Amino acid sequence: MKKKKLWKDIKKCFINSKGRFISIFCLMMLGSFALVGLKVTGPNMRETGTHYFEDLNLSDLTVIGDYGIDSTNQKAINQLSGAKKIEYGYLKDVEIKNTADSIRLFSNPHTISKYELTEGEDAKNENEIVLSDTYKDQYDIGDTIKVTEKESLGTKVLKKHSFKIVGFAKSAEFVSSINMGQSTSGTGELKGYGFVSSEVFDSDFYMIARMTFQDTENVGPYSDEYTDLIQAHKNELDELLEDQPQLRLQALKEEYQDNIDDGQQQIDEAKQKLTDTREQLNDAGEQIEEAKTTIASSDSQLKSAKQQLASGKTTLAEKWMQLQSAKQSLDSANNTLQTTETQLGTAYKSLQAGREKINAAETALSSKETQLAQAKKTIASSEQELATKTEEFQQKQQEYKTALADFTDKQQEYQSALKEITSWQAALDTHKNTLSSAKQQYETAIASCTQNINILKEQLTNPDLSQEERDALNQKLTDSEAELEKYEAQYQSFLTDTYTPQMEGITSAQTQLDQKKAELQQVKAVLDAKQQE
Repeated sequence: MKKKKLWKDIKKCFINSKGRFISIFCLMMLGSFALVGLKVTGPNMRETGTHYFEDLNLSDLTVIGDYGIDSTNQKAINQLSGAKKIEYGYLKDVEIKNTADSIRLFSNPHTISKYELTEGEDAKNENEIVLSDTYKDQYDIGDTIKVTEKESLGTKVLKKHSFKIVGFAKSAEFVSSINMGQSTSGTGELKGYGFVSSEVFDSDFYMIARMTFQDTENVGPYSDEYTDLIQAHKNELDELLEDQPQLRLQALKEEYQDNIDDGQQQIDEAKQKLTDTREQLNDAGEQIEEAKTTIASSDSQLKSAKQQLASGKTTLAEKWMQLQSAKQSLDSANNTLQTTETQLGTAYKSLQAGREKINAAETALSSKETQLAQAKKTIASSEQELATKTEEFQQKQQEYKTALADFTDKQQEYQSALKEITSWQAALDTHKNTLSSAKQQYETAIASCTQNINILKEQLTNPDLSQEERDALNQKLTDSEAELEKYEAQYQSFLTDTYTPQMEGITSAQTQLDQKKAELQQVKAVLDAKQQE
């Protein structure tokens, strides 16, 4: 009876509060579903991950060598026991150009840690790339992506830095797209990855080794057994690679020691050249000071030469007037001499005629004494006339000698003037050569400074220089540039204040001297003509 009432009360409660009953029933169902979901989700996710890792053949262990994995490292890794497959490849952390995003470029994997294409196709050529799926919203297939890389040991690893996007992919090595790990480029945080052809990498050594093991087959990657197996292999690998960093470092040192020695030798040679150049600059400075002294002395000589030239002009003008006067006297004496010679010729002919008459008179002496007396008178008269003409001839001859002496004096004056002009010409040439030598010394000093600066700049491009050596070279470069500026300023001042004005003065003096030379040539022509007469 009591049970019937209980069931009746329960039935009435459900009937009278259907909404509460349905709400409680739904809450129970929801709790059950949540419990079932929580119990099932973990295993399902682990199973999904396991299938995903098996499909892409994710590596069990990965070794990355910062300075490459050489043949010695490979021999050590290959000794790892239980390895099913070991695959070597390349990688490089780079920045996307004009951004701070860092991505890691891998060479295309063959069988281990393959990637899953979500769009597009594999990168087959050197200029193609498969980019991580995280950049799918920023780039499209067919776009070009450019990257920059930092030098490693003074060299770059990539042959190309511009790639055409041919696909997007996901990699089992990067499960999370939020935290992909650290990077050696950009901000230090890895933002993505990409896969390119192995031909893109210009390296003699591999950089990554991926490996799988036989004893991990069919073992869940999330199980404790798998963790223990991997830890055992990892410990063995640590032992095999324990001495490899030191060996690799020693190999790198031996590889680059020759370059370091050559660089040090070049630095030592450059230091010696710098010392030699500094000595040459000091010598050039002394030569410049000597040139300045010589120029100052040449200025005095030039002023003296100008004064002598002006005095010579006056003397030459006076001598020219005297030479013209002597020429006129010589012309007059020559005319008189010609007249006297004509008269003497006439007197000589008269004398010959008188002698002929004497001979005729002597023949007829016996019969013509009267004629003889007359002939004697004629002879006496002719002899007196001859004596007179002889005296006139001697007088004219003396005038000719006087004119000839005057002509000789004028010729000596011409020779003296010519000697003075020659001396002035030599002084002008000497001063001109002195100015040119000083200009050449300045230019030599400037060229030596410029060559020294170029040598220092070339040395600064050596990436193997230490900071201390680079600072020392920069200080020497600054000193050399300051010294070059000083010489250039002195050179410009020399050109403006000394060289150009004095060269113009020399040119003007040379023009005047050439005019006087031409005048002397005219005088010489006149003297030569008179000498021939």
